[in-house]
Amino acid sequence: MVSLTGLVGLDGGEAAAQGIFDTAKSGPFTSSYFGEATYSAGGGCFGSYLHGSAMSASGLAVGGAGTICETPYGSVFAVEVPIVWAANMAGGGLGSGAVTALALPEARLSNFVSGSATGVDAAGKTVVGVVLGADGTQANYDIYPYIWQASTAGAFAGVTPTQLPLHGADTDGAAYGISPNAAYATGWSGTLQFNASWPHGILTGTSTMQAAIWNLSTNSVQLLGATPDPVSSPASSGKAVADNGTVVGWYGLFPRGAFTNDVNLARGSGLLLSDTDQFGDYATIWQPKPFVWTLASGTMTQLGMTPLNNSSTTYAYGEARALNAGSGSVATGSVAVGWLGNSATNFEAVRWSTTDNWATHSTLQLATVAPTDTDNLGRLGAVANAVDASGSNVVGRVEYACTASSSGLCSQAVYWSVTSDGQSSSGATLASILASLGVGTANVTLTDATGIAVSATSSSSNILILGSGHRNDADSTQDLFLVQLTRTASTPTDTAPTSGSITSVLEQRASLASLGVIANQGVTATDAAMGALATAAD
Repeated sequence: MVSLTGLVGLDGGEAAAQGIFDTAKSGPFTSSYFGEATYSAGGGCFGSYLHGSAMSASGLAVGGAGTICETPYGSVFAVEVPIVWAANMAGGGLGSGAVTALALPEARLSNFVSGSATGVDAAGKTVVGVVLGADGTQANYDIYPYIWQASTAGAFAGVTPTQLPLHGADTDGAAYGISPNAAYATGWSGTLQFNASWPHGILTGTSTMQAAIWNLSTNSVQLLGATPDPVSSPASSGKAVADNGTVVGWYGLFPRGAFTNDVNLARGSGLLLSDTDQFGDYATIWQPKPFVWTLASGTMTQLGMTPLNNSSTTYAYGEARALNAGSGSVATGSVAVGWLGNSATNFEAVRWSTTDNWATHSTLQLATVAPTDTDNLGRLGAVANAVDASGSNVVGRVEYACTASSSGLCSQAVYWSVTSDGQSSSGATLASILASLGVGTANVTLTDATGIAVSATSSSSNILILGSGHRNDADSTQDLFLVQLTRTASTPTDTAPTSGSITSVLEQRASLASLGVIANQGVTATDAAMGALATAAD
């Protein structure tokens, strides 16, 4: 079995990105971070991870691969490489394409560089992401929004990364989403100041972080303006953007240091919501609320916090994570998905839909899905991460408590189907759906689903789902998965699939053989720099 190995070698104070795929190496992998590795005391590099972020309509998956290392300071850091997987682009079926590492700006960020791909357009030609590095312009490290643009879909080998502009005198930023037509990107722009002592938490009194939209045709950036509560909730970030410039995301307080932690570089606020040890209870630290913003209004508006099908509950916090592409010559983005909650043991996946350009909107709490993992010790909540163009197909995860051997918190990938009237939904774990179709998944755990694309023919409807997870081997080897579900075209959108299949990066032997070992990125960092970069306590 081909598997992941460390990207970083901790030797003489130098960290070098050495490769993505190689011989298996023991490490404390668990399902706790749905595609990321946990860590433990010891020293050196010991935990590889792989995660998916998004998928284009044409089947290009994007994400990151990396390894976790421990410094002499009793802290951890990671070096991550952004990757694209042409999972279904070659027309040869599941996993027919290769894996490519996106180039990083090593020449500019000479002390340290790490990055991850976070969003991709519908055509699979433009990718946005986040680059974390150290170039000496400010204390500790810098975070930048980057873009990779290929002339041919999926052909990113050798493509030079370009930094997206920051607003005014801002020194930091991140790009998390791109519109299907590649006209806009969204994320945040600001200036993060860090505590001089380890673990270098954000100095909230002097830092800024404001949701932003980039016009990619003019290479310009615009802040989305004040939040609905600028005094109590000054920070914000865009997570998804439609072809017409509609943006959804969150506003609130500055997330815990895990937000800027290189271990969690791409996902930002996306650690397990139930993981109060690593993330901290969002109700007391982050306190996010979901928003929508349009070019027409120029105003950030809070999305609904009381689901119509659960009117007895008003949630205090939440986040909008994805937006549908819509239909027609100008996609308006009429459906958003994310989560609402009150605590680390009380949160649910939701779907917002709208009419009249978001002047009104309704909130649907998606169906409760129980985890099917035998390690499940009790359901904690659910999160929706992605939605297809129609707004009827949604994917995400269910989080639950599990045994100590799994670090106490786990998750499983979930698929929801919403009725055509948008009034109700059904849902199930991907593992149980595949099992019902006779597709075995006993050797893997699908921990999260982060991308979905639906295409229809005259005879069927094909649903492609990108997911992160791990193999149920001795090392819990991390992997990226692509699931295909097929439904007959004559059936309603909320009916069960009639067939299914699954593949993964590690199963694509031809792709791995053509990839080989990615060349040394030539990235170095001194012991002192690594101490400054570490933000997660041992």
